[in-house]
Amino acid sequence: MYGLAKRARRGVLRALGLWSREHYDVEVVLEHGRPVYKKITFKSEHQASAVADNLMRYGPTPHLPTFKGRRANVIWVDYIDGAPCKQIDDTLMPQIADCFGELAARESRLVALQATPYWSRHLANLSFLAEHGVLDRPLYRELTQRAEQIRPASVRIGFDYRDPIAPNLLQREDCGRICAIDVKNLHHNTLVGEGIAKASDRWLCRDRRVYVFDHLRRLGMGDIEQGFEFIAAFERADRVKRKVERDLKLHARIRRSDRKSQQMIALLEPIATA
Repeated sequence: MYGLAKRARRGVLRALGLWSREHYDVEVVLEHGRPVYKKITFKSEHQASAVADNLMRYGPTPHLPTFKGRRANVIWVDYIDGAPCKQIDDTLMPQIADCFGELAARESRLVALQATPYWSRHLANLSFLAEHGVLDRPLYRELTQRAEQIRPASVRIGFDYRDPIAPNLLQREDCGRICAIDVKNLHHNTLVGEGIAKASDRWLCRDRRVYVFDHLRRLGMGDIEQGFEFIAAFERADRVKRKVERDLKLHARIRRSDRKSQQMIALLEPIATA
C-alpha cells in the first residue's frame, strides 16, 4: 500500500503529465482490524478488465493472489500474509523454481516463431533504437546478425509473470510457496520466459538460472532454455525501447543513453544456461 505522501506526489505528477508509469493505487482493506483484501485502482477500466480476465483465466493457485471481484476500474484480490523476498538467496530457489514452473506450464504451447509477432517486433525494436541513436550502425548490424544466429524455430506461448523483481515476490505464511503479488504483471497468450529474462538482470544469476531450467526441463519445457538467448534479447530490447519512449515523452530527450547502449552491447555475449 502506498503512503499518502507518495500517492499525493503521483497525483501531482499525473496532473502535470509527468507520471511515467501506468497509474494505479493499492489500498489494503481491513476487517476487524485485520488485512483481508487488496483494492487496486487502475487508470482505466480497460486495464482493470485485462488484469481481472488474466487472473480468472489462470484460476486458483498459491502463486498468485485470488481474484475476488471487479467494478469498473477497480479490482479486489486476497491479501497474502507472508515474508517479502526483499533479498533472494539460494535457499528460496526450490520454491521460486516451482513458481516459475507452474506459471510456464499453465495453458502453454509451442508455436512456430514465424507464426508469432515476436520476431518482427524484435527487429522493429532494434530499428527503433538505431533510429534514436541508442545503437550506432555497427552495433545495429551486429545485433541483427546475432538475432539471426539465436533465432529459435519455435517459442512457448502462454502465461508469463513479466516482472519478478524481488519486491514483487512473497513467501506465503500459510504454505511457504512463492506468491507473485503485483497482479498487473501476469500476462496471458504471451512469450513465456520474459520474466525469467528480466530476473536474470537482477537476482537470477547463472547458477540459479540453471536450477530453474533444470526444473523446467523435468516438466517437459526444455524449449525455454533452448530459446532463452532470443527470449532474453527480445525482452531487453523491448524494455530499453519502452524506456526511450518514456524519456522522449517526459523529457523530449533520451536520458542515460550510454547506459542503454551498454545494456544492448551485453546482448552480443552468449548467455550461459548450463
